[in-house]
Amino acid sequence: MTRTNYNRQALQGINVDDMEVVKHFKLDPALAYTPKINDAVNDIIFQKNIEGMVEQGMPPKKASAEAGRIRKQIRVDTNNLLRYRGLSPA
Repeated sequence: MTRTNYNRQALQGINVDDMEVVKHFKLDPALAYTPKINDAVNDIIFQKNIEGMVEQGMPPKKASAEAGRIRKQIRVDTNNLLRYRGLSPA
C-alpha cells in the first residue's frame, strides 16, 4: 500500500518520504502521512528562526514577530500546495 507523503518537499515534487522528515526533526511518527507533519516542522523552524535572529542581534520581541510572519507565510504556502495536489490542509 502506498502512503501519501504530506511533507512540504514531497508536495513540491521532491522525493522525500514523511518518515525521513520525522526522523530528521525527531517528530512523533504518528505525524507521518498526515498534513499535520508540516505544522510540526514549521513550529521547529519558527523556534530556530527566533534563536538565529536573536543571535544576530535582533531584539527577542522583534525576532518573534518576524519569525511569526515567516511561519504564517509558510503555512499559507503549504496549504496552497496541499490544495493544488487535491489534498486537505490540516
